[in-house]
Amino acid sequence: MNLTPHPSLLDALLLPTAQPLLTTTSSPHPTSNPLNLPNPPNLPNSSTPPNSSNPLSLKTLLAPYPPYIDTELRTWLFKKYCFNPDAYTNFPKSLRTTLKKSFPSALPLHLTKTIHSTKDKTKKFLFKTQDNQFIETVLIDNHSHKNTSQPPLKKPTSLPPSTSSSPPSTYTLCISSQIGCPLSCDFCATGMMKFTRNLTPAEILAQYLLPAATYNIKISHIVFMGMGEPLLNLKNVFAALTHFTAPLPNGLALSARRISISTSGILNGIEKLTTFKANIRLSISLHSALQHTRNIIMPDLKNVSLPTLKQTLIAYSRNKRAHPLLIEYIMIKNLNDDATHLTALISFLKAFPCKVNLIAYNHVPTKPYQPSPPERIRTFASALIKAHITTTQRFKKGDDIKAACGQLAILPNPPLPTAPLITAQKKHA
Repeated sequence: MNLTPHPSLLDALLLPTAQPLLTTTSSPHPTSNPLNLPNPPNLPNSSTPPNSSNPLSLKTLLAPYPPYIDTELRTWLFKKYCFNPDAYTNFPKSLRTTLKKSFPSALPLHLTKTIHSTKDKTKKFLFKTQDNQFIETVLIDNHSHKNTSQPPLKKPTSLPPSTSSSPPSTYTLCISSQIGCPLSCDFCATGMMKFTRNLTPAEILAQYLLPAATYNIKISHIVFMGMGEPLLNLKNVFAALTHFTAPLPNGLALSARRISISTSGILNGIEKLTTFKANIRLSISLHSALQHTRNIIMPDLKNVSLPTLKQTLIAYSRNKRAHPLLIEYIMIKNLNDDATHLTALISFLKAFPCKVNLIAYNHVPTKPYQPSPPERIRTFASALIKAHITTTQRFKKGDDIKAACGQLAILPNPPLPTAPLITAQKKHA
């Protein structure tokens, strides 16, 4: 299929770092792919966004105007969160008119719905893209640690709060990197979707800009733990990271230490992350240190052997010494939570510095799994701590609105949300 959405103003601004949109083919598993993953071809390369009706680049459009205009445009978008050219009062009127005519939308996403959790302050956003696709993003209030699903734990098996709650954090944004996901991890709702395409750098950034503008808040932490596998969209994720961390007005001036990328274990992507200048945190979705169990949980990663993954993580840790790796381990009752799995996990993790985040499985419709009992999670935590492996348990947030780990998906005929549905309004429309 051909995608020809109107380019947004943000797309045009980021054009030098953007990658053309990707589309799926009729054969989603080409034999040339060593991981047996979808590897859709690029659309024809172009120096402009994929819209033949608007060949004029932003650089050409701004050429007649003073150089400060480019800086001011970035200030309006990245500092003031203002997306309406009519409000750019320090621009000539002719330029404001031209911007509106040339770029009907300032951002490539439209915030269509916001679902609020009734258990905590978590919000889930439904965004519509310019080619009529949908993605979900989650905003987490780091000062809301209410956890009704598990009793408090006592030392020595107590679990410190997740690192996302460390001051001076205010909000964490869980963003998506793809529409759907080419990996069909068996515990994950996103894996039940058909993979459509990668998100562009502008679409990734817009997931931050719209909630920040809508609620007039500073979002201090970002985790690439939403829909998709970030390291299978590495070029666009890198471009977005560059603008997340660039100083104002060229970017959002976020601390790289407060940005985490979660991967299921894409080896070449992990290796390429060592070349990224900023010290982004890396999380590994491990979920089992026994190959046969991991093959059940993550069947599309059968060709990534655990010994090879371990060696890649050892090499990464030697190159990126700033932060220990974060190991994510979803605990599924009677699947990966017995003594054999615990012993294998400790042995695997002894090879490199890391922290473990234990995650009780979150319910996904049609899946047969159940979360491990709290006492079994405590057993894992106690053993890991005694093995001198820092261990935390992720707070359950947003599970009542299907916003918790593994629950994001746009599926046909989804069940009705269990919390009030609210349409968000942009402050600077």
